[in-house]
Amino acid sequence: MALRNPWLEFAVQVAIGTIAGGFSDTVAVWMLFRPRQRRFGFQGAIPKNQPRLAKSIGRTVGERLLTPHDLMEEIAHSGLRDALERQLAAVLTNTLDSEHGSLAAILPTELLPAVEQAIQEFLTRFVNDLPFRERMVARLVLTDRTVDKIVEALERPIGRPGRWLPPDTAERLARALSPAIWSWIEQKIPALVERFRVQEMVERKVLAFSQERIEELIRGVIDRELRLIIRTGYVLGGLIAVVLFGLSKLIGI
Repeated sequence: MALRNPWLEFAVQVAIGTIAGGFSDTVAVWMLFRPRQRRFGFQGAIPKNQPRLAKSIGRTVGERLLTPHDLMEEIAHSGLRDALERQLAAVLTNTLDSEHGSLAAILPTELLPAVEQAIQEFLTRFVNDLPFRERMVARLVLTDRTVDKIVEALERPIGRPGRWLPPDTAERLARALSPAIWSWIEQKIPALVERFRVQEMVERKVLAFSQERIEELIRGVIDRELRLIIRTGYVLGGLIAVVLFGLSKLIGI
């Protein structure tokens, strides 16, 4: 039976339009994630395109978000260079102010004969490379006994090296060495990033995510927008129903 009351007819049409608009958007949002597995030839847009999504995220991170230049800028602004200099000064201070044993105690036992052999060979080459007169004098000074004393020095305690140096030696050495170390780090960063293969690593990680995890990540970012889309569907459905009802009355449909 046809509705005779225009207000009741208006309410029914608006209700149907609102429900239809909201329901269609709800289904559209649902179909972004469902069905997770292919069923009857259909699969959710995001599960279906997970490999493309992984490749896109990996390319974005590798080519735009984690480039060697950007990484070095972030490191430079993070205070790491100052921290490196402070840590280097602390290490040098500890090294210079600590008591050290002999080199023979520090070096591995099996390495001592090779070190002694290297010292003797070095002194022999040094003497042989001198001009004739200096060579004769050097041979008078560098006797076998002298060489033995040099080798024996390996077994003497080193003690505290800092006692022979000015108090600010560690800080001065740190300031002198820090630029060279930092320059070396800057040179190694591009090769390090390339070796990590950031793009491929991110792509593998995203591909390894379960579809539940992918949905959780995406909803965590755009869940408010998805809900807004559904609400907008209800509102637009209702507005369209109002417009259609008005048009129908105006043109007498």
